[in-house]
Amino acid sequence: MRYEFRKDFNLLSFLKAIDQCTGDVVFESGQGDRMDLKSQLCKILLLTMKPGDPALQSSRIECSGEDGGRLSEYLTATE
Repeated sequence: MRYEFRKDFNLLSFLKAIDQCTGDVVFESGQGDRMDLKSQLCKILLLTMKPGDPALQSSRIECSGEDGGRLSEYLTATE
């Protein structure tokens, strides 16, 4: 499933919650770049963005429905 970030969320808490996910969690930028958020390097790159940043708000997260439930505090389903 595809998700968008909620308006106000704690990015650090979101990244910690990803560690509880069983499947892939993929960040897709508005330009189509894709990063596997299970990767520590990709998590560091995501930390350079601030909640509310237009680049972050135009991005999407792809993960299984089960993992989407784990991340529901931070994401809203788009499909």
